[in-house]
Amino acid sequence: MEKLLYTQINITGIIILVILLCNQKKSVGITIQQRLFNTIIISVVWILVLDTGMWVVDGKRFLLAREANILISMAYYFFNVFIPFLWLLYCDCILNNSTQSLRKRMWLYFLPVLANTLMIIINLWYGFIFYVDTNNIYHRGKIFLLPVMTAFSYLLLSSYMALHKAHKTKIESEKGQLYLMASFILPPLVGGILQALFYGLSLIWVNVVISLLMIFVNIQNQQINTDSLTGLNNRLQFDKYLFFKTKSDNDRDVIALIMIDVDKFKQINDSYGHLCGDKALISVANVLKKSCKNKNAFLSRYGGDEFTIIYETRKLTNIQKLITQIEQNVNIFNSVSKEKFSISLSIGYAVWEKNSSVDTLIAQADYNMYRIKYAKKFF
Repeated sequence: MEKLLYTQINITGIIILVILLCNQKKSVGITIQQRLFNTIIISVVWILVLDTGMWVVDGKRFLLAREANILISMAYYFFNVFIPFLWLLYCDCILNNSTQSLRKRMWLYFLPVLANTLMIIINLWYGFIFYVDTNNIYHRGKIFLLPVMTAFSYLLLSSYMALHKAHKTKIESEKGQLYLMASFILPPLVGGILQALFYGLSLIWVNVVISLLMIFVNIQNQQINTDSLTGLNNRLQFDKYLFFKTKSDNDRDVIALIMIDVDKFKQINDSYGHLCGDKALISVANVLKKSCKNKNAFLSRYGGDEFTIIYETRKLTNIQKLITQIEQNVNIFNSVSKEKFSISLSIGYAVWEKNSSVDTLIAQADYNMYRIKYAKKFF
């Protein structure tokens, strides 16, 4: 009865993960982060299949039953460490947003996986991780906890990295996503503790399905709220965030709305084509990200060739400093870029005043931006 229950739970987990994977496969232009997440899903499906196989085969008598039990257990212990390794790669890729730096660290991250694989092979002769007796019954070895501890070390490192970045960032929306990433460890940790204390329970990987569901829902929310071209927040998320900030009781910080328009964007499209136009918008987004790094700034693509920054700061003078930083980074881009186009931005801002409306703030920032844009035509 117990075996049937765990088998049904595992099958339910597999069905959920297959649905998630099918949904992910529909995405256009899959990124390295999505590939890693999909690989994690596939690997968890495999370990749930193996876990079910261990329940089904254990203690049974048929041709090569013991050999099958040993092979399934070996594969199980491999994936037990390999999946947390993949999760660490995924977190590193998200947190550092650099494929090149990830490749350098990947081999260091992989060393515990390699050591675990060698131990699993040597275990065939010594049985220190697990062994299967002559009656085809699985038993834990003396150091069966070592692979489990290795797996949780990966998860703990991933959580630490996410929490460390959450502590450093000043953007509230980003903090929420980082805290969610850090909490990935909690469901499998609870399952792991119970599984270690009560022999016969099988909860870790079912709980990992819960963690993956949490991350998947967050990914879907990000896709809904993100501009697909630039990777910045979209207009919907801008409206939500600005409304939230203007209703908050934070009296210490100044809230500024900075409006940005790409000068002569139509000429870029007409002269070089829409692909170059897209590259120009992506380049502007990258300049804004670079300029706002480590600042409490919410970036969004407002629409077309317009961008916005909701900037919270203690001093009014910091607003102009940020605008100057953006202009300097635009100049750096133009000096080193090999693209056919150059970038020029018109930037205006307005400061939120209590008891005024959000529409008034947007209209004032928009007016100040267009005033600067029109002034450029005469100078």
